[in-house]
Amino acid sequence: MIDEKDFHKILIPDEIFKSYPMDFPKDDVLNFVKWLSNVVSVPIPEGITSAKDIDDLLRQFDEKGLLLGFSSRTTGRMTFLPRDKLTQDYLVKSYVATVLGNVKLELGKEYFVLAIPRETYLQIGWNGRMVANAISPGNVFFAIDKLDAKIIRIRTGKLKNFKENFQNIIGGNYG
Repeated sequence: MIDEKDFHKILIPDEIFKSYPMDFPKDDVLNFVKWLSNVVSVPIPEGITSAKDIDDLLRQFDEKGLLLGFSSRTTGRMTFLPRDKLTQDYLVKSYVATVLGNVKLELGKEYFVLAIPRETYLQIGWNGRMVANAISPGNVFFAIDKLDAKIIRIRTGKLKNFKENFQNIIGGNYG
């Protein structure tokens, strides 16, 4: 039997999910995949060896059954949250159960207008989209079509070159 005094034996510290050895995973995909294989307990999809950008890398993993949701980088370094299909299903079911346990809704009859992107690997946006669609499929509308991981990286100051620095300044982030 596991109780709260045993949690330290089974919980993984969140720092592990931002401990990849390179600044930009898409620039060293093979080492990123190697790192990932050491931090997850599920099989890593094979055949991912290069990516044109971070969103392409995330899309490749997703298409092969491993969601790499990411945090918005409040620490300045992306945190990748790997989830296989089973874990994704459990995550959505737990959120749906929480919503339905606190709000009276008519499943399938509710309409959601969300101020989150329709398409993103930003974990909080992914969660919102999946939960709303699980509660009321076909009745979910989004204020934003797409939010790329690259934009999040640029807005948090992890810049690769002059062009990104300029985009960051134009976007109003001078710090």
